[in-house]
Amino acid sequence: MEKMPFELLDIIFSYLPDCCKLRLNKYNYAKHHKIVMLKLVKNKCESYIRCMVRQDNEFIINQLLLENYNRWIHFKNYYFRGLEFDDYISFLKYYAIENNSEKCENEICKYIESMKNKI
Repeated sequence: MEKMPFELLDIIFSYLPDCCKLRLNKYNYAKHHKIVMLKLVKNKCESYIRCMVRQDNEFIINQLLLENYNRWIHFKNYYFRGLEFDDYISFLKYYAIENNSEKCENEICKYIESMKNKI
């Protein structure tokens, strides 16, 4: 029994809750990741975002930017450990640099540039 038939896999997959499906691959994460954000309280949400930056997870950071950029860019005067940032995006860029998260830093910079080009 090396491989299960696709029909059986589909049946098993249909019983998995969405919160489990999102961890299987990028497609499922993109489809179901709002579940994670809804289950996190505000301070845990920020902790989750910082954790994704520390882990240099550019895919998740990109998903978060797609959903939250317009809100984060208007989130003025963000404070973190005694430092003040113009907005939450500036903080994320700083945090990526501080944690040597090059992929996240590049993703944030690319996203900022793409938003500037839309204007």
